[in-house]
Amino acid sequence: MIDLYPVVAATISPDASTRLAAEATLDERETEPGFVAEMVRVMRQGDEAPGALAVSQAAAVYVKNLVRRGWEEWPTEDRELLKASLLEMAAGTARVVRRQVVQALVAVAAHDFPERWPQLLAYVSQALWAGERSKPETPEWNEALGALEVLEALVERYRHEMRSDALFREILTVLHAVQEPLTVFFGRLVQQVKAGAGASVGAMLYAVVEVCYSLVFQDLPEYFEDHLGEWMGGLEALLQWREGAGMAVSAHNGVTNRAVDVDADALDDTEPSTTDRVQARALEVVNVFAEKYEEEFRPYLPAFLSVVWHLLLRCSDRARYDSVATAGIRFLTTVSSGVDHVLLENRVEGGDAGATVLQRICERVVVPNMQLRPCDEELFEDNPSEYVRWDLEGSDAGSRRRAAGELLKALLVHFELPVMQLFAKHVEHLLSLYAADPRRHWKDKDVAVYVVSALSWKSGTKAAGATATSSLIDIEEFFTAHIEPELRAAANTVQAPTHPILAADAVKFVMTFRSQLAVPLLTAAALLLIQLLQAPSTVIHTYAARGLERLLAPEMPTGTPRLSLDASSIATCGEQVLALLQRDQQNEQVMRLLLRLAPSLPLKAVPPTVSVLAQQVARVSDNSRNPLFRHALFETLAALLQRTEVAEVEAMLFAPFETILQQDLSELAPYVFQILAQMLWHRGGGATVAYLQLLPPLLAPPLWSRHGYIPSMVQLLISFLRVAPGILCDAEHLPRVLGVFQKLVSLRAHDQHGCQLLTAVMDACAGTERWQPYATSIVEVLMLRLQQARTPKYSRELVVCLSHWVVRLGAHSLMAAMEPLQPGLLTQVLEQVWVPELAMLTASVDTPVAWWRDAVAGKTVCAALVSLMEARPALWPQLLGIAVACCRAVRQAAGSGAAGVGAVTGSDGDQSEEPSAAVLEYSVEHAELRNVRVPAADPLPQVSDPVPLLLAALGRVCTTPAECEKLVAQGCTAEQARWFSEWLQARGEADR
Repeated sequence: MIDLYPVVAATISPDASTRLAAEATLDERETEPGFVAEMVRVMRQGDEAPGALAVSQAAAVYVKNLVRRGWEEWPTEDRELLKASLLEMAAGTARVVRRQVVQALVAVAAHDFPERWPQLLAYVSQALWAGERSKPETPEWNEALGALEVLEALVERYRHEMRSDALFREILTVLHAVQEPLTVFFGRLVQQVKAGAGASVGAMLYAVVEVCYSLVFQDLPEYFEDHLGEWMGGLEALLQWREGAGMAVSAHNGVTNRAVDVDADALDDTEPSTTDRVQARALEVVNVFAEKYEEEFRPYLPAFLSVVWHLLLRCSDRARYDSVATAGIRFLTTVSSGVDHVLLENRVEGGDAGATVLQRICERVVVPNMQLRPCDEELFEDNPSEYVRWDLEGSDAGSRRRAAGELLKALLVHFELPVMQLFAKHVEHLLSLYAADPRRHWKDKDVAVYVVSALSWKSGTKAAGATATSSLIDIEEFFTAHIEPELRAAANTVQAPTHPILAADAVKFVMTFRSQLAVPLLTAAALLLIQLLQAPSTVIHTYAARGLERLLAPEMPTGTPRLSLDASSIATCGEQVLALLQRDQQNEQVMRLLLRLAPSLPLKAVPPTVSVLAQQVARVSDNSRNPLFRHALFETLAALLQRTEVAEVEAMLFAPFETILQQDLSELAPYVFQILAQMLWHRGGGATVAYLQLLPPLLAPPLWSRHGYIPSMVQLLISFLRVAPGILCDAEHLPRVLGVFQKLVSLRAHDQHGCQLLTAVMDACAGTERWQPYATSIVEVLMLRLQQARTPKYSRELVVCLSHWVVRLGAHSLMAAMEPLQPGLLTQVLEQVWVPELAMLTASVDTPVAWWRDAVAGKTVCAALVSLMEARPALWPQLLGIAVACCRAVRQAAGSGAAGVGAVTGSDGDQSEEPSAAVLEYSVEHAELRNVRVPAADPLPQVSDPVPLLLAALGRVCTTPAECEKLVAQGCTAEQARWFSEWLQARGEADR
C-alpha cells in the first residue's frame, strides 16, 4: 500500500482539480488490502508535523464516511483493526480529530454494538475507574474524558429513540457496565466543586451529566433509584455552584427587586461559561425526574424548588445565562402543571414573609423574563429576518420570553384566579406607565401585550389561531382599547412608526386572536394591515403580510365568520404586494399573501402580476436562497395561470424558464416542468414550436436519471400526449416514450409514474393502429416487474392501469396482448392480482377502502370488470362479487365528496378546494405544485355512476330473473347480494 498521507493532504487542496483527483484515488484504493491500516496511520499523525492536524482530520472524516457507506462489507481484520484503533485514539488525539474519531466510533457501534463489540464498554468502564483515582490533566484523566465523550455520543440517541425491547436491552447492557463507576466518579467531581476546584473539572462534569441525562430519559434505572440520594445531592450542589460571585440589587420597573449575578468569570456576555453549561444540563436532568418520576423525586422536590428559585434570581438578563434561565423556568413549569403544584402555595421564607412562592414566581421570574432586552431590539433592527423567524415562526422555543409565557400558562391550570388577579394589576400598571409617557415606557406596553396574550390563550392551532380563550379576559375590549390604536398610529406614520416593535406586537395579536374577533373588527384591522405593507421596516411589512394571509385564509373554526374584502381593497392590497416584492427580495410571507390573493385579483391585474413573477423567477434563478419563497412563487404563478389566457403571458416566462433548464438548476427545474405542463394543457391551439423544442431533451435518457425531476417530467410528457398525440405517437417519438415508461416501471419509487404515463399513451393512441405493435411487449414489461419485484403499491397501480386499457382500448385488446406470452395469462392475473387487490374493498362493510387515486380511476376499475365479464362470460361468477363491492365503494366515495369525477390532482391525487389554500410546507424530497391544474383523463365522461353499467350488463347476460338470482348467488356474498337487490329495486322504482 502506497503512502496515503500526500493523497489525503491533496483532498483539502484549494485547487479543485487536485482535490477531485485525490478523492478519486482514495475511492479507487479503499477496497485494497492495507487501506484501512494506512488511513489509521494518517489519522495518528496529527501532532507530528506542521499542518498535519488538518490532514488527520480529513482522514478521520473519510474513514467515518467509509464506515457509514458499507461497514458490513469490510474484511473482518479491517473491522477489528479500526475498532481497536478508534478506542486508542478516543483520548490521545487533538480535539478536532477526536470529534471525528468519536463520530466514526458511533457509526461502527450502530452496526456492532453491543453484541460484536464488548470491548467498547470495557474500555469506558476501565477509563472511568482510572480517571476517578487520578488528578486533572493527567493521562488517565484525559483518557477518562475521552471515554465519557464516547459514551455521551453512544447513548445520546436514547433521548429520541422509540421505546422497544431492543432499546431497553441495550440500555441495560450499558448500565451494567458504567452505572457504578459513573456514580462514583460523579461523587468525586462534586466534592471537587464543593472544595472550590470546580473550574478544573467543569468539562468532565458536563460530560457526566450529559450521560446521566441520556441514561434516565427513557426509564429510571434500578441502580439510579437505589443511589438517587447521591445523584440528587450532587445535582443540587451543582445548581449552587458559583465561582467568584458577588451580589448586586437593581430595581425592575419599580415593581420588583431582582438579584443580579456578577460572576468574575463572566468575561463574555453572550457565550455561556462551563459553569452555565453544567447547570443548564443539570436542570434538564432534574426536569426529567420532576416530569417522569414524580413519586421517586418527591422527597427532593422542595429543596430543588428553593435552589432553582434562587438560581433564577441570580441570573441577570445577559445572554450568557439564557440556557440556565430557560431550563430553570421549564422546571418550574413542570412543577406548576404537576400533582405537586401545591408547593407553590407555601410561604416564602426570609424577608418575603407573607408572600407565597406563587406570587414571587410571578413577580420575579415570569415578569422579568418577559422583558424585551437590548439584544432583542438589536435583532429587530439589524437582522429582521432572524427576528421574524424567532418571534413569528416559533424558533424562539429556547428563549426566556417563550419559556416565561409557557410558565404563565402552566400556572393558570391550577391557579387561574389568583394569577389573573395578580397580573391584572401588573398589566394595568404597565399600561398606565405607557399612557403617561409612551416614549419612555413603550417597552412596558410590549410586556403587557405579551402577558395578556399568554393569559388569554386556552387552546388553538397554527391554522386558526386561538380557538378558546379565558372567560376572564375580554379580547375584543382589549383589542379596541390597546391594539387597534397602535395599528392606526403605525399606519398613519407608516414610513417611520414611533414604536415599530409595538406595531409588530399589535399585528401578532390580531393574528393570534383572529378567531375571537368580530368581522367588523377584523375588517378594520385588515385595512390597516394593507397600509402597513408600505412600511420600510422588514419586520412590520412581513408581519402585515402574514397577518393578512391568515385573516383571508379559509381554515377557521366551525361557525366563525370568514373575513372577505371588497374588490377595491383586494386590488389595493395586490398593488402593495407587487411594490413590496420589488423592495424586499425573497420574502416568503409576502409571496404567500399574493398566493392567497391570486383567486380574487381583478382579471386585468393578472398579466401585470405574472410579469412581476417572471422577474422574480429570473432573480431566484440567479440566487435562490429561500426555498419557501420559491415554492410559494411557483404556486402563485400556477394559480394565476388558471385565470388568464396562457398565450398572452407565456412569452414572459419562456426566457427565465429556459435559463433554469439550460443551467440545470435542480431546485427549480421540477417547478418549471410542472408550470410548462399546465401552460401546455391550458393554452389551447396545440403545442407551438417553443414547446416542441422541449421534446428532444425531455425524451433523452440523462434527464430520467434525475429522480427528483421524474414526477414533474411525467406530468409534462402527459400534457404533450394529450395536446399533441399525433406527434408523440408517431414512429419517431412513441418508442422513446415507451422507453421512458419501461425505465419508470422498473423503479420502485416511480412505478406509479410509469403506469400513469402508460395510461396517457393509451389515450393518445386510441382509435389508431399505433398501439397494437407494442401491446404484447408492454404487457411483458408489466408482468416482468410484477414477477421480479411485486409490491402492494405496484399491484394497485397495475390494476388501475390494466382497467384503463380495458375501458379505453377494449377487453379483447388486452386478451390479445396477453395470450402470446402465456395461454391463460389473463385468468392468472385476475386470480393472483386483480381480485385480491380489489378484495380489500370488502375488508370493511361500512367503510370500504377506496385506494385508487380518484373517482375517475374508481369508476374505470368498475367499468373494466363489467367489460371483462361481457367479453368472457365465464368470468361472471369469479368477478361479479368484486364488481358489486367496487361499485358500492365508488358510490360511497362520491357521496362523501372524497373525489369528484375529473378531480384536479397532482402526482399523488391530492386536491384542494381553493387554489389559494395550496400553500404547503416545503419539502426537499417533494416539490409538487398543488395549483397545477391538469384534469385527470376520463375514459368514460358520459358515466358518473358505474352501477347502471353493471345492471345493464347483467340484464344482457341473464334472460330471466331466475338466471340473474342464480348468478348473484354464485358470485356474491350475502351482503353483496343485498346491495345488488337494493340497486335493482331502486332501478325498478325509477323506471316506474
